[in-house]
Amino acid sequence: MKSFRRSTVYVCLWALLVGAGTALAQDWAARHGLTAGQYQAAYNNFSHKGYRLKTVSGYTVNGQVRYAALWEKASGPAWAARHGLTAAQYQQAFNDYAKKGYRLTYVNGYGVGNQAYYAAIWEKASGPAWTARHGLTAAQYQQAFNDYAKKGYRLRHVCGYNVGATAYFAAIWDKSSGGAWVARHNLTAAQYQQAFNTYGRQGYRLKVVSGYRAGGQDHYAALWEKSSGPYFSARHGIPGNFYQYVFDNYYYQGYRPVYINAFTSGPAGKFNGIWENTSLKPSDLQLIASKVAAYMSTQSIPGLSLAITKDGRLVYAAGFGMADQSAGEEVSPDHLFRIASVSKPFTSVTIMHLVEQNQLHLTDKIFGPGSLLGAKYPTPATNPKINQIILKQLLEHVAGFTTANGDPMVEHTDYSTDQLINYALANKIVTRTPDTVYEYSNFGYCLLGRVIEQKTGQSYENYVRNNVLKPMGITRMVIAANSANQRKRDEVVYYPSSAYNLNVARFDSHGGWLATPIDLLRFMVHVDGLATKPDFLQSGTYTAMTTKAGIKDAQGKDPNYAFGWVVGSGYQWHNGAMTGTLGLMARAPNGFGYAAVVNTRPGGDQYAGKLKQMLDQIVAGVSAWPAYDLF
Repeated sequence: MKSFRRSTVYVCLWALLVGAGTALAQDWAARHGLTAGQYQAAYNNFSHKGYRLKTVSGYTVNGQVRYAALWEKASGPAWAARHGLTAAQYQQAFNDYAKKGYRLTYVNGYGVGNQAYYAAIWEKASGPAWTARHGLTAAQYQQAFNDYAKKGYRLRHVCGYNVGATAYFAAIWDKSSGGAWVARHNLTAAQYQQAFNTYGRQGYRLKVVSGYRAGGQDHYAALWEKSSGPYFSARHGIPGNFYQYVFDNYYYQGYRPVYINAFTSGPAGKFNGIWENTSLKPSDLQLIASKVAAYMSTQSIPGLSLAITKDGRLVYAAGFGMADQSAGEEVSPDHLFRIASVSKPFTSVTIMHLVEQNQLHLTDKIFGPGSLLGAKYPTPATNPKINQIILKQLLEHVAGFTTANGDPMVEHTDYSTDQLINYALANKIVTRTPDTVYEYSNFGYCLLGRVIEQKTGQSYENYVRNNVLKPMGITRMVIAANSANQRKRDEVVYYPSSAYNLNVARFDSHGGWLATPIDLLRFMVHVDGLATKPDFLQSGTYTAMTTKAGIKDAQGKDPNYAFGWVVGSGYQWHNGAMTGTLGLMARAPNGFGYAAVVNTRPGGDQYAGKLKQMLDQIVAGVSAWPAYDLF
């Protein structure tokens, strides 16, 4: 399977702006995958803007040096940082800064071939006696650790690193008081996880975790302190290809990074990190996680992504489970999903946008002489009633199409759109009198896509992207490809594999879009009729679009369907479902909006009713949402 990944240079820079009554989170910036030159440029740029370097790590990717760094915008004493130092250069810098009254606060070692290099941070501040060592083998580090402990020193920082096949350590100690602490090194990933769990239960907080190679596998050195602090989460051994996904997943849940470490693992880099959350209560984060876990477990879902808005602000987004099970790729808010029929509101809004521009009228005929599509798709002699159909009826699924013998959109996957439409009109679609019975019709929304193309002279995808999505700030949505080896960058894998037997590209206007839940809500807040964000459509157009037809289905039930939206009880929503996909986008009551997508179609929730129930429970159950806007 062809895989698409991001470029090697990454940027993460956000200011978490929070309102009155909520703790103010400081600005911070993070970068990784930087060459030495790029790192120096970033260092200069952020220093000029008042950011202080907090952590910096050197590592190699296919033998090439890269840097990962974390800055925060905060006041403090004078500070200095150096990188790319040989052992001799580092020792000289260490001596020089010590003479000037600077204390070493952070040191990172990394190997390039058989040469050790160092990056370090110093601060000009007074404090207790301190000492530091570097270039220690595991045995030498253990001896130093024991000796300093006997003299009353406590470990403040430790870094494990490799030079060739040998593991070395650099560490900082000071003679200070404080709570209980514990440090471990030479732990395998499993041993480290066990230690993390054990010390966590005993009330210790992870302060430092460093990765390195020993005996051909990843090992970890870590430091814990018994202290209070904000709710935190930590990860270790994150593959470099997936690190951005994990990083962004924390960001959209209200976390901020407080420690980042990168290390060389084989030909690539891996990452360790610690994140803290003062934006949401721990109980609320746990409630969300438990509701999602229960739904995913019950419905056997590989991966799920969701987003939530409050009063037009994006207040939460997160990914859960696997985007690609075989690769171990976790779902994040960055991942694109097929959204199936959640595509229909995008088509409806585009049609109404053209109506506002007087390019279309709801009473325009679709087929027959002088119609929108009649010249391109002649009326078959066997199906004359199609000449009665008007634009409004396609939007409402009341055009009279009946497909008791199957949906033509999933047939003849080798047909082009034009071939399929002519085939369906002549052989598949039977037309009853319009405006008499509601029958959900993918075929009808396929025709709406052709109307958009006929009127604009552009492809459906290009017109919607440039004239509807782009003005809303949505740039990543595209029409999906069909096969697994055509998967778009950041797109999930769908389960089962039969999801790739569909001609999803041909579904364009009724079910072909790829999107993230954040994309869906960015769209939703601009078409929800509320004043929290500027609406894309005029108020009268919005009212027309969200007024239900009132025409019942064949069972006598009113589906509450308007123009591409289900409406009622304070909701404006649409679901989507097909093999490999289930999705939902909604404006909910009380100023909330939510969207969620999964990468399978669960047998126990075929049309997202239980997914909607889960999201309603989360919205109702969280005690307080942040005041910031993550859009």
